[in-house]
Amino acid sequence: MMTTKICPVCHTKYESGDCPVCKFPDIAFPGDPEEGLRLMKPQIDAYREVFLLKLKIGVVSYYWKDQDGSLVLDREQITPLGQPNSSARGRSGFRSPLPVCRTPSSLRCSCPWSWTGKRKS
Repeated sequence: MMTTKICPVCHTKYESGDCPVCKFPDIAFPGDPEEGLRLMKPQIDAYREVFLLKLKIGVVSYYWKDQDGSLVLDREQITPLGQPNSSARGRSGFRSPLPVCRTPSSLRCSCPWSWTGKRKS
């Protein structure tokens, strides 16, 4: 029976080998595994930061066309919705390229954008 492991970088559950999501290597610590993780925390945090900076959040739109009675891919269009926030050290965060207000409606906000991305009137 295989034991389930949890990646110290992205917290993905997996069974064997390196993490299938972030590719962090499977490291066996002699003695107490918790102590090994504590000692490796700076390396784990550095790996996580590099991994998060590579992530992109967006929507891919596929456009199809008819070609001789068959549907074939015409083109792809990527609409970015967020990118890693490198200034959020120690926290996971993404900035949106879209101009939207993230202030809860219960608070007053003086920015010119509504939560829909349109200018407030």
